[in-house]
Amino acid sequence: MGSCLDSFVHSKFIVRDSSSLLISTENPDESSISPCGNRGFGVILRNKELAEYALKVFRDDTKNVQDIEKYTGWFKVSSEIRKKIEVRSREFEPVNFSSDVSLILAPDYSLQKFNSFVESQSRMDVEALYIKDYALNEVYPKSGRILVQYPVEGYGMKEFQGDKEMVNILHGKLIIGDSAVLVGSMNFCYSSMTKNRELSVVLYSKKAVGYFRKVFERDWDPKPKLLALMKINIGKELEIDMRNSTGDIREYMLYLDGKRIYEGTRGYVKVDAAGGNHIIKGVIVGKNGSIDEVTTIVHVETKSSNLDIRIILFSVIFAVFLYKVWKDHG
Repeated sequence: MGSCLDSFVHSKFIVRDSSSLLISTENPDESSISPCGNRGFGVILRNKELAEYALKVFRDDTKNVQDIEKYTGWFKVSSEIRKKIEVRSREFEPVNFSSDVSLILAPDYSLQKFNSFVESQSRMDVEALYIKDYALNEVYPKSGRILVQYPVEGYGMKEFQGDKEMVNILHGKLIIGDSAVLVGSMNFCYSSMTKNRELSVVLYSKKAVGYFRKVFERDWDPKPKLLALMKINIGKELEIDMRNSTGDIREYMLYLDGKRIYEGTRGYVKVDAAGGNHIIKGVIVGKNGSIDEVTTIVHVETKSSNLDIRIILFSVIFAVFLYKVWKDHG
């Protein structure tokens, strides 16, 4: 797209029924949207005008493009993914609020909108994959704290310390001001703002500021917390593993369709399960008596018979032979 050799479509947005618009920092893949994936952010705007505007951008971008696939209602999920399930306790719940918004579309008018946002805020915290060059020069004089995956030396940035079992890496693009929040696909660098197709949004809402600041504080200074994490491998047996849960854990309990199948300090079990859907619940109990739990539904394929077809044929032939012998000598 465009005349720059290094420009590309980097936006992550979905328009639903021309009535709502999802703007995200994350790619729609397993590493980003799985329960134990990256730290990212998304906003659903329930506004017909904004949704139709984004749809117009999409249609304009797809002109003369040959590799666009029509969405048929289902994302492709490999059977390998369905056999490996991760489910974790939520630290944050989605919230609803009303807000004035302003879209930032790159490369069309991103610099203007970005500068306007920075000028309107007196102090900003940054949580992003990185911030550098033009964006850093604009934000730094008003920055409070900067938390990034890839720090630039000399600016007092803090490197994000992820947990491979809970939050892998910081992939979000978020700036929290005192009265507004900027979030979306646009990385905080000149190239992203001026060469790529990006879509971000500014939310002018104190509630949005408060919500995202709670996430920022958690990531800036993570504290040990009792959080359940359950991994399930679906094979000949159900393999259920809660050993990567966090906190000061006293014991684990695992339930299959309401029946307790394990209680102890190991947090790992293998169990046979019939074909069909099953409800699995994992519980961790802290040494102070606090409890956290997760529940999910898994599908186990009906086990096919492993009986060799040659054995079946031999048995039939042998039975016919015995019948003939009996008939001839009966």
